[in-house]
Amino acid sequence: MKARNIIGPKVSWHRNRLGWSQDMLAAKLQILGMEKISRAKVSKIEAQIIWVSDGDLYYLAEVLNIGVDDLYPESLRNPRMLANNMQELRERRSVKK
Repeated sequence: MKARNIIGPKVSWHRNRLGWSQDMLAAKLQILGMEKISRAKVSKIEAQIIWVSDGDLYYLAEVLNIGVDDLYPESLRNPRMLANNMQELRERRSVKK
């Protein structure tokens, strides 16, 4: 199964850093106003199974008390790492053709 989001591992890491269960995170998101959130949806976000909307991204950052950019992998936040990753992707695509 192909991952549908790239923030799942960071959501899980920050939730665990705060000592929260998935149920607790879901409850806090509901209080903040995130519609249709449940423990099952939190689990699917963390497992990278479902897509995360821009709005959901902001709710997650707000409730975890972090910046939105903190939810993205380091490789996307560091320009040098991003450039290297993009180059590797281009090389892999050219090899497949």
